[in-house]
Amino acid sequence: MTTNAKINIEASFNSKTLNGKISDITIGSEKFTDIALQGQIKGNTFTNTNDVVLDGAFYGDNAESAVGVFKDGKQGLAGGFGALKK
Repeated sequence: MTTNAKINIEASFNSKTLNGKISDITIGSEKFTDIALQGQIKGNTFTNTNDVVLDGAFYGDNAESAVGVFKDGKQGLAGGFGALKK
């Protein structure tokens, strides 16, 4: 089974907040609604501040990459992600 999605994360290290979304989610032929991400940054890690369980960390020079896991209980979705700064 093929899983596809896009992730967009915006981090403010000044206010120590993270916002974003996981979008265009498909598993096989089933499509899911976007998942809103909200988090609090502590050091190089982040955790959720909304209903979606979110745990992750920033890595590399100037936090050029982020990896983490999420769980959306409303849709019954869970997974991991990796993202690079554009």
